Amino acid sequence: MKVIKYPFHDNEKGTEIDVSIQSGVSQTAPLHTHEYFEFFLVLDGKALHLANDTVQNLEGGSLVFIRPEDAHCYDFYKSFDFIFVNFAFSLHMMKKITDLFLPDKPFLPLLNTTLPPSVLLSPEETQKLYDEIQALTKMNKEEDPEFTRCHIKSFLSSLFCRYFFYSHREEIAAPPWLSSVVLKMQKIENARLGFQRMLSLSHCSPEHLCREFKKYYHSTPNQFINKQRLGYSLYLLSYTHMEIIDIAEHCGFNNLSHFYHLFKQNFSVSPKKFRTQSSAVTE
Repeated sequence: MKVIKYPFHDNEKGTEIDVSIQSGVSQTAPLHTHEYFEFFLVLDGKALHLANDTVQNLEGGSLVFIRPEDAHCYDFYKSFDFIFVNFAFSLHMMKKITDLFLPDKPFLPLLNTTLPPSVLLSPEETQKLYDEIQALTKMNKEEDPEFTRCHIKSFLSSLFCRYFFYSHREEIAAPPWLSSVVLKMQKIENARLGFQRMLSLSHCSPEHLCREFKKYYHSTPNQFINKQRLGYSLYLLSYTHMEIIDIAEHCGFNNLSHFYHLFKQNFSVSPKKFRTQSSAVTE
């Protein structure tokens, strides 16, 4: 399937941002990448975020950082829909932000993760951030562009410092060897091979791996692996016409009944019903 790549359309002020509100999955674009960066903030509701061959669950307060090469789109989660505000900014603006932090390079981990970096804000934080975006949008319409660009740079720098640099420090609390294994296991070619593949990447005993994984990620290795597999199955159900039995096998589920059980347990619908409801599969 061809992935659309959207160019950046600067606003009439030339301040290198574009802000929009989208009030439902049906308003969003099909699978795409960009020639720019963006944040999106979920204001209300729930949805699925299909990104880089896997899935993220979105809810009110989800703040996600999208890089240019992230291939992503949105789909319905159960019977829910969602509203979100999208804040796009140019490659040139991103360079200005990263230059502010040199010689330190705090952005590198954010640019190299498999999934788009995300955090979950409290309702109070969500409202505060939305108010800031609205104020910046108003300023962009009414104030001098040079003055506005200064505030945009300040806003984006603050946003990264408040939420994403701190979030990354939390994520790397796990030992480097385990963080590396988790990063590799997010790729479907590893996840489909299951626990034995994780074990071969970790170079330790099964007992030590399970103990450390539970300690730092609060789940078992198999629960994590199944989450990656199910995420990729959502992508295949939405964007291919593969038979469901082939999807299950391709994702590493050797037992079709087990695949159906886990899928329904996680998404409250069967794989067949999800495909029927999905707005992404083209006839």
